[in-house]
Order: sequence, then C-alpha cells, then structure tokens
Amino acid sequence: MTDLTPYDQSYNDAEVPEDGFSTIPDGKYQAMVSAFYFNPVGEYLFLVWELMILNGEYEGRNIRKSDRIDANTIQYRKKEIQICQIDIEKFSDLETDSTRARFLDINLEIQISTRTSQTTGKKYTNTYINKRLDVVESNNDGTPF
Repeated sequence: MTDLTPYDQSYNDAEVPEDGFSTIPDGKYQAMVSAFYFNPVGEYLFLVWELMILNGEYEGRNIRKSDRIDANTIQYRKKEIQICQIDIEKFSDLETDSTRARFLDINLEIQISTRTSQTTGKKYTNTYINKRLDVVESNNDGTPF
C-alpha cells in the first residue's frame, strides 16, 4: 500500500473552499469523451462515460455519466452508441480495449437535467447524449451554448 503520511500535515493545514464542489447547472454543453469503460458494482454492471466540458464557464470540468446495463436499459445504450457513430455488431464488442478506445476524444453535445423525486425529495442529475459534434463552437461569454 502507498505511504500517505507525507501528506498528513498538508491535509491538516488545507482550507476547504467555501463553494465546495459546485454542480454544473442544467443545460446543454459541448463535451469530449475522455474515458469510456465498464464498472461492476455488486451484481450490477455500469457503462461509464467520463466527459470533459470544452468551453464556457465550466470549461475543463468533468462529468461522469454512469448507466446501469440490463435488459430494460440496453436500448438507451444502443442509441448513445449510434449517436457516437461507432458501429458495433453486438454489445459484447465493447469488451475489447480497442473498441472502447474508438469512443475517446469524440466531441458530443450533452444535456444535464436535474429532477427531484416526488417520493423521496432527493435530487437526481441525468446526463443525456444529444448528438455527435464534428466542430466545437467557441463560446467566450461563459454560458453554455
């Protein structure tokens, strides 16, 4: 295991930023796929997209889109793969590193949408892949496009 004791004093002295980890507000953003992989959690398997916002006020911020894979959700994963214009014959083609690597550096228009559960009152943030972008627009005013 890694020895972390050299960081103990820095950790104790570190001030926590007042804004903490601010969320990215609802809206459409241009983002690049920086990682694309599967993550098993217990008995479930998740497809994970790591996306980096390319412009505006939140440029450089990362978003993790994690979606459970099962018979009820596979249609949505298929649609996302098709939006990326990556042709695969079968879902298991994504098991290979070379196939997953084809998703890296693709530019996408994504949409972030937050909803509140009427049952629990808990907030959920969803990230949707709207379309593949061949050209990324420059937006210097700090707002999502």
